[in-house]
Amino acid sequence: QVAARLAQVMDERGLSARAVAKLAGIGVGTVQVMEIDEVKPIIEITTRGGQPIIQWSKGDADALEIWVDRNDERGFGLFTIANSPRITDTTPLPATPIHWKYKAIYRLRDAQVGQWSGEVSVAVGG
Repeated sequence: QVAARLAQVMDERGLSARAVAKLAGIGVGTVQVMEIDEVKPIIEITTRGGQPIIQWSKGDADALEIWVDRNDERGFGLFTIANSPRITDTTPLPATPIHWKYKAIYRLRDAQVGQWSGEVSVAVGG
């Protein structure tokens, strides 16, 4: 959670990893290069009024492709391609309590890059 919070603060303040490293006095003269196929988004989900709010750190990605499994026997399907690091799922909530699962992958130049995030579950409905 510390890494996710750091990523959120960095995104909110427009700080790059290099700027944070410089402020912390670590590796000022070096830059860590991550292979594009190794990047993996971290998504966090909160709710407001029962609606899931998906948050992520944008970094250098153009967008985030978000998929959802609404526990309806259809499995995962495309929810949206988000350009903003925070998006609310406004899908009507079910009458009975259930869990929806989300996963995501970065997009760069209209193509998926990196690895899928871990699946994150959230209770909705009821």
